[in-house]
Amino acid sequence: MATTGLLQDEEFLDDIIQDNPQLLFNNYGIIESFLSFHEIRYIPATAGVYVLANLLSITGRPMTFEEEGKLNTEFNGNHVRLNMGKNFHCTKPGWFRMIFAVPKEKLVEGLQRVEQVLGLKGWPPKKY
Repeated sequence: MATTGLLQDEEFLDDIIQDNPQLLFNNYGIIESFLSFHEIRYIPATAGVYVLANLLSITGRPMTFEEEGKLNTEFNGNHVRLNMGKNFHCTKPGWFRMIFAVPKEKLVEGLQRVEQVLGLKGWPPKKY
């Protein structure tokens, strides 16, 4: 019922349609900044709301699907939900799907948690 109400609220829909592309563009810039700063290989987004990033490669661990799973468990333990590439039929281990269609504050916090799990430091989360 709540969904029906939202879809009938023309002012709300106009705001979402107008603002959402810019919000996604800004969040993409944040995640791209993080990955570039840490020199993490990634496949840029073209039409979706996620990037594929090779997070395992920066850890120095063996590049296996078993290690990908262990790293995913560590992310989950730090309250970060990423999707393993194995779940999307990536043929090489280490890739994670990082979604950026979340509120900006949650994205920055999540990237800081990823940084902690990977043992990285120094990414300067600007006042976006």
